[in-house]
Amino acid sequence: MPIFYLCYIYSFFLFSYDREKNIQKLLFPLLIAFIIVFSIRSSPDEYMRYLEIAVPENFLDLGYGLFSQWLFNLICQICKFFPNPLTLLYLISYSLIFFLIHKSIQLISDKSYSISFFTIGFYLSHAFLSFYEGIRGSLANILVLFAICIFIKYKRIITTIIYLYLAASIHIQTLPFLFIFATYTLSKEIFKRIKLFKFKQKKVLIVLSLILIFASSITFRSSISKIFINFVFSNASFFAGYDGYLYDKSYVYEINILGFTYLGLLCTNLVILVLSYQPIFSHPNKRHRILFFLVLFGQVLSLAFSNLALVAYRFSSAFLYFQMPLIASLITIENKNKISYKKFILILLASALSFWNIFIQENLKSFAF
Repeated sequence: MPIFYLCYIYSFFLFSYDREKNIQKLLFPLLIAFIIVFSIRSSPDEYMRYLEIAVPENFLDLGYGLFSQWLFNLICQICKFFPNPLTLLYLISYSLIFFLIHKSIQLISDKSYSISFFTIGFYLSHAFLSFYEGIRGSLANILVLFAICIFIKYKRIITTIIYLYLAASIHIQTLPFLFIFATYTLSKEIFKRIKLFKFKQKKVLIVLSLILIFASSITFRSSISKIFINFVFSNASFFAGYDGYLYDKSYVYEINILGFTYLGLLCTNLVILVLSYQPIFSHPNKRHRILFFLVLFGQVLSLAFSNLALVAYRFSSAFLYFQMPLIASLITIENKNKISYKKFILILLASALSFWNIFIQENLKSFAF
């Protein structure tokens, strides 16, 4: 399995250097074969029990509130009408994940298949390996990614909010994006009307703000975790089924921010941010900068909640996926047909991540048919 997986990763990088007309018909056949392999597995599995116990039997019992996660339960209900519902659930979820990734990248890269190949290769090297067992969280995160890419391309606020609601209806971990997007939209309108700073002053303000945010995230991370736990317990009725995690010591532990794993994640984000900084901030569409700040905010979030690993990994995981459109935007700006040193660095980074995840972390060890 490790050799098969590595061959798939490098094939995507290799095809990304071919001409558009030669690879347009290759993407989905390659992905279909990959999806089938991961869908017919018998292990790891955490959703058969979910299908049997957690999914409501009656369509009317789904509920449609922000905390009901009705959309994923609806997909599960549909799967239960067919033989092998677990395999069908994997097929549907993985198909939607890769389809939405491709569509998101096309929105950012002006419908480039070569950039889709390159970006999916990077996704397979790290994010997929880290989260392939949890299809519900991955599908919700990718739907958030698609929503933000639609906003960046077309600035459709209502459409974006609808997709963010649907993402939260798959998994509650994406709910903060609804509030973040609402805050961003509101502050943008306020900032337009109160032009207090000149351009140079804004740059200084942004740098100072980032330094303050990172320093506060590290200094007050213990207090932030306590505030969050108290908030969940005081609103237990809204977090039914999730507050119990906070009693489980296997979830409530502190992330070692000086450990090799966390520093590796930090370095990965920093490399991508450094490589993309100049192209992103010179892009004529200023909304592309959102991608930069989302990756940055994900890192801040994992630092702020590092005393509470469950929350840190759940909420920051969605931001990790924005590495993909950020890389796509970088390659688009730098000239997608050019063999640039930045693409070479990203391939080296992807190689290191894939070897770490496959051979050191052994993320595929439990995989079995």
